[in-house]
Amino acid sequence: PTRQNWIPLTEMTRNICDRKIIDLASKMYKNHPYDWHQDHIDAMQTMKHDGESGGQRPLIVGANQGHAVELINGLIQKGVKSKDILLVGGTTRPGSLQKNIDHLRTVHLTEQCVLNGEVKPYKIVLAALRNCEGYSLTWMTCQITGSYPSNQASRTQMRGRINRLDAQRLHKKYFTVLAGITTITHRHQEAAKLVEDALRAAPAKKKRKI
Repeated sequence: PTRQNWIPLTEMTRNICDRKIIDLASKMYKNHPYDWHQDHIDAMQTMKHDGESGGQRPLIVGANQGHAVELINGLIQKGVKSKDILLVGGTTRPGSLQKNIDHLRTVHLTEQCVLNGEVKPYKIVLAALRNCEGYSLTWMTCQITGSYPSNQASRTQMRGRINRLDAQRLHKKYFTVLAGITTITHRHQEAAKLVEDALRAAPAKKKRKI
């Protein structure tokens, strides 16, 4: 397709993916048990550890900060309460972000910190892909993202926000929502990830002494 065709196709594809991301996250939100404390205890006591036990709390990745705000607005329209949403990352609070939505530049949102009452038990967290460092989100159980222009290092860093050594729930789920032309870009991103995985698996060569 020509550049003139590509731009509207990109916009249409993004709108389709956004609707799916919002629908998926709002469904998880509505299915999450009201008693989050007991839900976490039950999940820890379940021996299957298959990722299906307990309520799901998604980290939603936006293409940028403005996109993350648009997704928040969509979640609010779907009935998600503002007190259950957190936007994390970025040096300043976006001017378009609703006043009753929390924004933190950095946060230590781990399971232990939530249980200790040190941080709120948010049910949905959003972050821009470029803001992929400087915080921990192991309280969240899964990640929902689209396929955005980015480098492999940023995508790997973002995946690691919910899957760290101090995570108590051992299995995390990752959802990538695709439509139209994003299936093409995602194919190349997956190829880059395979290269990264191969390089990590390869044994490091020792330097020979001269």
